[in-house]
Amino acid sequence: VPVAGAKTLSFVDVNLEARFLEGTLSWVDPADTSDIDAYRVYFAEDANLAGAAQIGGDLAVGSASSVAIGPAQAVGSFSYFVIVAVNAIGPQRVPSVLPIADRGIDLTDADLRRGYLAGTVTWWNGAGTVASRLRVYLADSPEATASRLEVSRGMQTVAFTGQHQFDQLLALASAVGDEIRLSADLTRPTPASPRTVFAAAGSRVLLRGS
Repeated sequence: VPVAGAKTLSFVDVNLEARFLEGTLSWVDPADTSDIDAYRVYFAEDANLAGAAQIGGDLAVGSASSVAIGPAQAVGSFSYFVIVAVNAIGPQRVPSVLPIADRGIDLTDADLRRGYLAGTVTWWNGAGTVASRLRVYLADSPEATASRLEVSRGMQTVAFTGQHQFDQLLALASAVGDEIRLSADLTRPTPASPRTVFAAAGSRVLLRGS
């Protein structure tokens, strides 16, 4: 079986909806690939391939060192990317692993009345960590500045509730070097159950001097 496998695994989530992934998982071949025929790439619940689901087919060594994830891959119960080097004898005994770092804003509206909101906004930046700054606004449009009404501000999650007369809920989250802005359309009909109202559409804007 292969002695060594993929190394220097990396993945950056560019899907701004929490619990969904999009990006490229990449890796570097070991110095000696003579005993590797192919790589198998998996989502898994742990580093030992519990609940594993293979991503695509086997990738012949030398033919690829990356695999596309998404565009809206649900994280579900998966916590790791796992890459296994294989040959005709079998798989390597200790696979290469990378914790899944989900990145996005999540809001669930639990108030089913139109014109009312009740819930918590959370920004996930990596493997379960939160933003260094999170601001939530009610506004007349996704681009609104002067008309927006700040609901609350927090270091981790932001809770809110109450009646509103605005068309949009804006969430701005920032860490070192970047800011994510997402908006939710509050004019849509309210369904009969709690909903996640943020969509994946959003923009990543570099901050200057923040």
